[in-house]
Amino acid sequence: MRKKGFLTIGYGNLNVDEIVYRIKNLRVNCIVDIRTRPYSKYSRGFNKEELRDRLNDEKISYFWLGNKLGGKYDKIKYCDELGRVDYEKVADSEKFKEGIKELTELFHKYNVCVMCSEQDPMRCHRFLLISRALKEYNIYHIMPDGTLISNSELEKKLFNKYGNFNQLSLFDDKNCKSLEKIAYREQGLKVAYTSEKVKELLSQGVIEDPPEKIKVFCVGCEGKTAEDFFELLNGYKVRRIVDVRINNKAGKNFAKYPDIAYFLKINCIAYERFNELIPPYQITKDKEQYLSREFVKKYIEYITKNNGILSLLSDELEGTCFLGDNADYKNCHRSVIIKELKNRNKNIVARYLK
Repeated sequence: MRKKGFLTIGYGNLNVDEIVYRIKNLRVNCIVDIRTRPYSKYSRGFNKEELRDRLNDEKISYFWLGNKLGGKYDKIKYCDELGRVDYEKVADSEKFKEGIKELTELFHKYNVCVMCSEQDPMRCHRFLLISRALKEYNIYHIMPDGTLISNSELEKKLFNKYGNFNQLSLFDDKNCKSLEKIAYREQGLKVAYTSEKVKELLSQGVIEDPPEKIKVFCVGCEGKTAEDFFELLNGYKVRRIVDVRINNKAGKNFAKYPDIAYFLKINCIAYERFNELIPPYQITKDKEQYLSREFVKKYIEYITKNNGILSLLSDELEGTCFLGDNADYKNCHRSVIIKELKNRNKNIVARYLK
């Protein structure tokens, strides 16, 4: 039994009104933006914030997953020897797999249309990377002229471009898989983003990604209105909130869970909460000892006991913001988390948002 599917679209030279018209006619109520950089040089209407507001006016939900499902990378580990993004390497990354998981969760809640800027799906990673990872779903691509083509039909066109799919025996599974691999790889490398940064590094003989400064943030809910809070996050381009509050269901209305997860999502910011980072009752029951030397010692022992969680955080830490209650980070255990992460990675730079 085939699962519920989704549509894809690329806006190209269309304006927002034309995109809205096409997707509404197809009963789409959710756009998932997979652009790595969700902004347009030529049409402000496709800038992330403007597009989100426009779609919300039409009762269409907007989610940005370009940080996990985008097609542009400036890291050696995702590129080939010519600096071209290698979709096979991307597909094997944990970040991409997380994005696919989030996308499939949206399929069960909405009628989803995946959106990118390239009009022709044959030249876009929404077909060559994302649809390929989800072929068990019903997928239809909205073509530049507004017609629909199924993913299987588009695949046939791709295979015939690099071989003769129609002459392959339906029972020759080995040849079919070989043609599939060749066709996807050749077309992917033909149209993929080429990173000038990676090309420059490779020309210098660099074979591994050099360490970069990693920007992380922390913020407290105390003393902030919803407007203050979300403007602050958007102003510093926070990509992910890691909620480390002991009780995330108390306090301000906008900051209570699950409301905060919803508000962050419509602001295109991911929300996560790791129980391994929440101080256990055994070390918080004595309120007067909170953040004492003894507390800090026990808390560090607690969060380092499970090295996996700190390694997971360190892997994709750029743009992460740790959320606590107190406005002053020094009065919150989030300061201990950041200090421990900085001890592990000297390239981390922390900023405390007030």
